[in-house]
Amino acid sequence: MYQITKPDVDMSERSPLILPEHHAVNILLMNPAHKSILQERDDKEGIYSPGEYSMWGGGVEPGESALEAGMRELFEETGLTPSAEEFKLFARYRRFACQLGKEVLNITNDMFVIYGQDEAEVQVLEGKRAVLLDRHDGATNQKCTKMTRRALHDYNRNQWIRPIEWRETRL
Repeated sequence: MYQITKPDVDMSERSPLILPEHHAVNILLMNPAHKSILQERDDKEGIYSPGEYSMWGGGVEPGESALEAGMRELFEETGLTPSAEEFKLFARYRRFACQLGKEVLNITNDMFVIYGQDEAEVQVLEGKRAVLLDRHDGATNQKCTKMTRRALHDYNRNQWIRPIEWRETRL
């Protein structure tokens, strides 16, 4: 499991800043040929990283677990309903003092992968379209969001490692 702790703003003290928390999930869909099925984001006003390629996902709602949020977000964005057992956690990133819109937050991102997804079954209900990328190309593709590039890089480097033992937690 990897942790990103580089702050987006100056942290002159060594202790983490006490800031509001934001918990998000991202889901990497892999087809049977091990290609990534990503989302091309909308160009609408207020959308984070408009027009870029990203994994599917979004914020964890109050009282919801990361797994529940992943299942909900994937259904809302693609119409897919994989079982809880199909969600494999491969990374958790923790970032401190990140700018998100007008807020500065501490952010936790849980990264899941789902294997063997047929791209023809993916309905794009949010975003412009689904994009199929070789997982190695995605790690360096400048059209991908920074978080997507980082997650694909870590996934490619560590794919032989068993998925992280998943313990359900609620923030």
